[in-house]
Amino acid sequence: MKKRDWIKVLVLVLTIAFIIPCFTSCAAGTKVLTLKADNGKTYIINKEQFDFLMCYTKANFFMNQTLPSSYDIPSYLWEQKIGSDSEQTVDDYYKQLVVNQLKGVLVEEYLFDKYNLKLNDEEVAAQKKSVQQTVTNLGGTGSYKQYWGYRWQMLYEHSLASLRSTAIMEYLYGENGVDKVTSEELDQYYQDNFYGYYVIKFDMTHKVETDEEGNKIRKTTTDSEGVETETDEYSLVELTDEEKEEKALLPQILIYQLEDDADFQELAIAYSDDYISVKYPNGLYITEAQLSNYLSDSTALSAAKALEIGEYTQPISISDGKYTYIIKRVELREKAYEDEEYADLFKDYEETVKYDKYDDLIENYVELIESNDAVIEKASMANTFLTEYVDYYYQLAKQYSS
Repeated sequence: MKKRDWIKVLVLVLTIAFIIPCFTSCAAGTKVLTLKADNGKTYIINKEQFDFLMCYTKANFFMNQTLPSSYDIPSYLWEQKIGSDSEQTVDDYYKQLVVNQLKGVLVEEYLFDKYNLKLNDEEVAAQKKSVQQTVTNLGGTGSYKQYWGYRWQMLYEHSLASLRSTAIMEYLYGENGVDKVTSEELDQYYQDNFYGYYVIKFDMTHKVETDEEGNKIRKTTTDSEGVETETDEYSLVELTDEEKEEKALLPQILIYQLEDDADFQELAIAYSDDYISVKYPNGLYITEAQLSNYLSDSTALSAAKALEIGEYTQPISISDGKYTYIIKRVELREKAYEDEEYADLFKDYEETVKYDKYDDLIENYVELIESNDAVIEKASMANTFLTEYVDYYYQLAKQYSS
């Protein structure tokens, strides 16, 4: 199972929002997943629970992507490959995501019992009241199931997931947790998952706007009260044809300077058209996923990942020549996650490490789960019910974006 897949958040636009699907009862029906735990209990996910999460996930997919129900066509959507280098279809990917989440469900149910935890009665009652209000608003239990594709009780059981997860996390890693994250674990996660880079980014069709004194100007935003705030982007102006010709030579000029032992950091601050190079003058320390989002180009990303510490790339042209990158790999700054300079990059860092530690705990039990492959293989997102709410949500999103 791909790490963290079971815990991915699916946001459904309802009266209530939840984090991790979990079920408290196993009604009679076909078993899909089974965990025979060392406490003598057997934890089961039945087909109704499996079908519920398939339905719930499909609705979330359409709403998160802001798609109308007319896109629910196998050849147009579900049979498409996830990526150019993958044989996995969109359908298989999301079905596997459901299976992985449900495996996490079983382990969480076991852990909840193992640690002898209890849910707060008032919080449980509030969740039930909220779900029942949604049922009433739709005209009753029959109308609710027809509209959403599952019984309201499934949503109620689902709502208890966040309460269970919070209870387990608090028991393990909270203020009085029995297995709190240590400073050693914080540093080990940093060493294992973060990379250091200097980046010079050239916008080959624009230049950074400067003031009368030659200082680079950043973009600004103005809030409802008229307060103006600088953003983390430079204000750019279009280059003339002559300036474009001159700038086309700049990346290679900087390479020559680097070969003559010029300081990469100083060149990045002086020449990069990306404010990030100035905001983090002592290096950018990010995970592989963050690097993928930052570079957003497979060629530049592959080149950056292939670097050894101290190495830098040759100029990398992307987006049909609109941008050029020069990237250098650097050593990790010691405990950057504790440095005020990098506060923006390490928001909720300790929470991230907690969940990674929790993932490792879950993984220890996942391999003990037995799967009913016949039922799983027969299911598909293409054949799963899709609520008409996605069209209402689609039209609503269009109105707000216009």
